[in-house]
Amino acid sequence: MNNELILPKQTANLDVFDATLKIYSEADGAWVANRDYKTRIQELVPRLTTGARDEAFMFKQSEMARYFGFVEYDFEQRRARITPAGKKIYEARVNRDQATVHKLILQAILHNSFGRNNSAIQSSDSDVDPPKLFIKAILDTTHVNNDTDGGVTSGINRTDLAYLIYLTHDKGFSYEDAINLLLGYYTLPAGLPNKYTDVKFPKFLENLGIVLTQNGNYLLSPEIMLQYAEQIKNLTIYNTNHTSEITNEGLEYEAIMQAAEYPDLESNDFIRQNEREPVKVVNTQTTYKRDAGLAKTVLVRSDYKCLLGETHTTFTSKDGHPYIEAHHLIPMSAQKDFDTNIDRVENIVALCPNCHKAIHYGDDATRRDLVERLYNLKQADFAQAELDITADELYSRYYA
Repeated sequence: MNNELILPKQTANLDVFDATLKIYSEADGAWVANRDYKTRIQELVPRLTTGARDEAFMFKQSEMARYFGFVEYDFEQRRARITPAGKKIYEARVNRDQATVHKLILQAILHNSFGRNNSAIQSSDSDVDPPKLFIKAILDTTHVNNDTDGGVTSGINRTDLAYLIYLTHDKGFSYEDAINLLLGYYTLPAGLPNKYTDVKFPKFLENLGIVLTQNGNYLLSPEIMLQYAEQIKNLTIYNTNHTSEITNEGLEYEAIMQAAEYPDLESNDFIRQNEREPVKVVNTQTTYKRDAGLAKTVLVRSDYKCLLGETHTTFTSKDGHPYIEAHHLIPMSAQKDFDTNIDRVENIVALCPNCHKAIHYGDDATRRDLVERLYNLKQADFAQAELDITADELYSRYYA
């Protein structure tokens, strides 16, 4: 997308949030000019008087309350006032009613617009609503370790969130594709805006008890998981009817391959990742996490040549290599049929764009021929990885 996404940068501190709600609540629905807010916030939070603090800086202290819709702002008249939801959450904070606070925050996330038409960030113009993306991504990457102690783990940290925002807003990837590309081996694209790596609202939600952190990763609090998981699961991250700008699987892989790291094949990290347990990602449909580093490994080891024909012509990609695409011969959607992880180098093949499209969209005879040829080339790898399937089963189950 070319539109700009702006995020609040000022503060996640609850004393400032509570003081802001108090100021506007005391006005009882009347508008409060910025200059009056400045005077009052310094009275309520004396530490804000330290150093040079102009009116603009002081008013930014109200960003979080405005971002979540508890205060509305008149940009022309430079004034703000409490909203009905703001009155409710102020009363709940005063009365230490945590359940109501959580309810109002979740309602704000589920129903408000954050990418555009938001009282905290007038110039933002994005289909993507980062708080919705944040809590949905936490839920969709959280899993229970049933094979150990039943503990809950999540793969979403600050870097992951920045990466997801970058993919969905800047690159136009669908949410589902962005989640699937949130993998073990990757580096953030060069020039990623700092605003994506230093967002304040996750800390604000942590301070309120909506999320918690465990080993640097974000998790939804048990109370939120219990009461709101189903609503979050069905949440869209967009504030408008949105169609992903990236629909070609090859383009998705090409973009992520340039960012993926090529791992040391002898390293314990590579072996552990290749042999890892499948991690289910539950969105609107069940998918499984893929590791771009493993696919990149296959492309590098193939010398960027098509497995079905080294002379197959392609073009030079942005990274200077012949453009080639990674394909899971046993599709990732089949993971449920296998105990062994199938996102592994033994199941990934390098194909030129023509062969890759043919195996997906060719007629029956074409697809069967390609599947059988690839199966014969990968049969020994399948046996080594204990992927028990015949060529006929592979075609009839997943390609017919």
